[in-house]
Amino acid sequence: QFTEHTMIRRAATELLCNLAWSEESVKYFSSDGFERIKIMVLLSGEEVDPPTRMAALAFLAVATGHPKVAKTAFDSDESQLLHNVLLEAFKPDTAPLVNQTRLVLRAVSVLDNAQRFRLESRVLTEKSKSAMQVFVHTLETFEVQKKDDVKELEAAI
Repeated sequence: QFTEHTMIRRAATELLCNLAWSEESVKYFSSDGFERIKIMVLLSGEEVDPPTRMAALAFLAVATGHPKVAKTAFDSDESQLLHNVLLEAFKPDTAPLVNQTRLVLRAVSVLDNAQRFRLESRVLTEKSKSAMQVFVHTLETFEVQKKDDVKELEAAI
């Protein structure tokens, strides 16, 4: 999937996004630790072309909705990488406004899955507790930013 050809990389990422619902995909991405999820996280970063980035974030939004994939993604020493990618999606200058909204929607879905995972997990390890605190803080920060945006819109009207 890490081919030099942008269109092939994009098509492969979109295919994985479409397969994220399948049980085989859940098995594949919940095994082998964070390494398999990491590929999609890296493809969700700023340095990737926008359609590939959208597909990779959409994959993460769908796949982390499954408890097994959520555990793999959020209960990892490397979940900070996922957090950093999600923070990038909230940066206002990373994409045109329409694409920015789509990025934020996907990132919020992943954060919502992280919150749900935290609430559903009866016993969290120390590393997942600290990782979840970072995810929750990100979501709270986004909520504050969203409220500020609403205030600005109300003032403009």
